[in-house]
Amino acid sequence: MALDERLRRFQATPPACRVGGAVSNSWYARYPGDYGRDTAHLSMIEHGAYGLLLDHYYSTAAPLPADVAALYRICRAFDQSEREAVDCVVSQFFDLRDDGYHNVRADMELVKRNEHHKRLSTGARKTNEKRWNRLATRSATRSALASPQPQPYPQKETSKSVPAANPAADTREFDAFWEAYPKKLGKAEARKAWVQQFCDGHLGEILASLEAWKTTEQWSEPEFIPFPATWLNKGRHKETPAMEERSNGNGRAKPESFDEKRRRESAAAISKMHNRAVSVVHQVDRHLPDASSNGDADGDLRGSIVRSNPRTN
Repeated sequence: MALDERLRRFQATPPACRVGGAVSNSWYARYPGDYGRDTAHLSMIEHGAYGLLLDHYYSTAAPLPADVAALYRICRAFDQSEREAVDCVVSQFFDLRDDGYHNVRADMELVKRNEHHKRLSTGARKTNEKRWNRLATRSATRSALASPQPQPYPQKETSKSVPAANPAADTREFDAFWEAYPKKLGKAEARKAWVQQFCDGHLGEILASLEAWKTTEQWSEPEFIPFPATWLNKGRHKETPAMEERSNGNGRAKPESFDEKRRRESAAAISKMHNRAVSVVHQVDRHLPDASSNGDADGDLRGSIVRSNPRTN
């Protein structure tokens, strides 16, 4: 939009309806270079009169009154020289129109300031609207959280449902299993596993499998016996331990127990000691062909060593 059209609209707006009226117009832009170029010929009194008129123009955001006496009052011009200075400034820098005296540069600056205030006002209004909308949303959310509405709970679908059997029958069969199991730890978990594994009605098969597991080497040591719930949940009651006796289930031999390892290492150490003793006897025989002639003690020692090793007999 051209500056002339903006100026025309600004002048057509009543002063009371203009953005940045007399209350907020406490300052205005002053350009010393432009001012000095246009007013270099003015006297000191004329400079003072021009400054007072511009202050009134910008502070009211309206043209100066057409009444000359009012202009004298604005500039505090009381003697003749001061009034002549006012008349000189008004005649050079102001144009008389229907609504009063206008200054072209002042009107341009007022238009710019009015548009700047509008932009600031619009931006502030949008910012406030966003803030209030955000606060309203938070308040509504807090209110909803403070008084939640009852919601229907979705029904959980189970892959398999536990049948509702006779509680007395369940207790009797489980009690029989519990009495037969060698490690009585975690009865509540074992009871839950019994129901989840559908063990009702299969007590005979479970007890037969349990007796077979008791004969395995693994169960010969109490610390390796699994908990009842673990045994049931892993389905061991449906398996036969015959293969477990011979292997670990992967075709490899089972590791020997601690006692077996200790017995094997002791036998190996004893055999090694005997072999060393026999080697010493053979060395004595080579150096002393007739060991018995050197004394009964050496002969008895050789005979005792040889007789103690069954491999030399």
